[in-house]
Formats: sequence, C-alpha cells, structure tokens
Amino acid sequence: MLRGVPENLKIFLLVPLGIVLGLLTAEIMLRIFYPCSSFSSARELSHFQRKDVPPGLYMPDDEIGYRPVFGKGPYTQWGTLTNSYSITKKKGITRLLFIGDSVTARGKIVNALKNVYGEECYEYWNAGVESFNTIQEVLYYIRYNSRIKPDHVILTFHPNDFETIPVAFYSIDGRLHVFAPNFPSRLINHRLFVNSLLYRLILGWLYFSKTRLDEIIKETEDALAKLQTVLNRDNINLTVLVLPVLKPPQSWDSAEKLTHAQIIDILQRLKIRYFDLLPALAEPLEKGMKLRESHFDFWHPDEKAAQIIAHYLYTNGLLQTK
Repeated sequence: MLRGVPENLKIFLLVPLGIVLGLLTAEIMLRIFYPCSSFSSARELSHFQRKDVPPGLYMPDDEIGYRPVFGKGPYTQWGTLTNSYSITKKKGITRLLFIGDSVTARGKIVNALKNVYGEECYEYWNAGVESFNTIQEVLYYIRYNSRIKPDHVILTFHPNDFETIPVAFYSIDGRLHVFAPNFPSRLINHRLFVNSLLYRLILGWLYFSKTRLDEIIKETEDALAKLQTVLNRDNINLTVLVLPVLKPPQSWDSAEKLTHAQIIDILQRLKIRYFDLLPALAEPLEKGMKLRESHFDFWHPDEKAAQIIAHYLYTNGLLQTK
C-alpha cells in the first residue's frame, strides 16, 4: 500500500495513524470496563440513580447542568413546585420565593414558616430542586423563577453548596447521569466529557487530588453577587439562610468549620442579609437531639429541626409582621 513511498513519509503517516488507533482502542476498552466512571474528575450525584426518582423528572440543560421537566411532574412552567396560589399577585400579600436544593424542595422549613407566619399576608412559593447548588439556583431563578415576580427571595445555603455547574447526560439505557466536577466547569469541554471516557480519564489524571475549591468558592460568590444585583434592580428583598451540618459543632471537622465560616464571610463581604441557623440548632444538637431525616444524613433537617428554625427566624424578624 505504501510501496514506493519514502521511508520518512511512511513514518510521518503511520505514527499519527498509530496514535489514533491507540486512542480508539483505549476508548473502546474504557467503555467496556468502566462505562459510567468519571475517573476522579467529578463526583456522580447519586440522587438521580435512586429507584424512587421517577424517570423523566429531570433533563440535561446546557447552562444550568440539569433542571426539572416542567408540566409533566411537580414543577410548573415557572420552575416552582405546584401550589394553590394564582400567578396574579394580590394586593397586600407578600409573595415569598424559597430557592435552594433538596432542603428547600422537601419543604420542611417552608411549611414550618407557613405555620408560624400564616397565609393571611404571605404566599409561600417553593423553587427548591434536589442536588442544586447556589450557582444553579441563581441561574434557575433568573431564567424561570423571576417570572412569578416575588417580593422576597429566601435562599437556603447548604453546607455542600460550594460546587460548580454539573455535567448531565443520558446514558444509552436512557438513565440520567449527573456529575459534579472537582474544578470549575468552565475548564471542561462538556461535549467531550459526555462522549469520551478517555477524556474523563485524562481529566482525572490532570486534577487528581487537586480539587480547585478556591475557584469554585469564587464562582459561588460571583453568583450571589449577581443575584443581589438582579434583585436590587427589581426592588426585591434577599435573605440567605445558612444551614449548618446537623451534628454537634464540637464534632465538626476542619472542612465543615471552614465551609461554614466561608459562606458567612462571603455574605458579610457582599452585605447580603442572612441568618446563621447554627445558634438555633447548636444547643439541641449538643444535647443529643438528632434533628435530621435519617441517622447518617447530616444534611436534611427533620420536622422538629424545621420548627426550631422557624421559631428562631420568627423571633429574629425574618419577615415584617403586618
């Protein structure tokens, strides 16, 4: 086939061909033995693989990573969970919008606040989405939630919310996979991440044990600043609820202490109104109260914790009582 071709030219042609064949072979082998691995380049969010999560509830999104499917499940066209309120605002009624992750979506704190403040003067709209982080919540608000024209946005910051935009895609069996990268998503070629296991392997080698948390924290701060600017422009109030890890503060490790301090520092620097919920929960946690949905779940407050939080927020003036 290459008879008569100079030796140097043969090498020039065969070396790239060999590289291409080697890469294709590596890709095929990885697909056979590690079909859904991220190779330490990202952490797969297990929520989307649970059997109790209905198929078709979420979909990939190029900007937000993923989002709920509207209209066919519990989410409306405004990205909020269904409720009994009319989209038309009522005079004298303050429209509250709660944004956040699963803590918000499960509604325990929202319902506890509703029980404390009542519905005579307030509407309680819930736009929480399972496994969302703060950056996603801000983008989701701007694109969808803002259309309900809230008077007050209440964002719950979760201890694990320092994350970047995830990568989401359907596998060949139709299941949704969502990966949270260990470094800012702007450093990732999303198309290659979705379609090439070899690319994920290379990312894992490049960034192994080098989670670029500082850059992700800066992304989170920028997102909060953007939300603050948008809400100030529209004359909408903003409050952030800072949720602690649900175990006695004296047992927190250094990372948990640092994360809690960092979000407080960001909110103070941006001059965003916030409520640190640790003072409300520290004493009962120290006394041995579990205050969480399940034994090994230190992220999701149970109804008792939500009641304590709601009483604390009411006492400290979260909302203007009328």
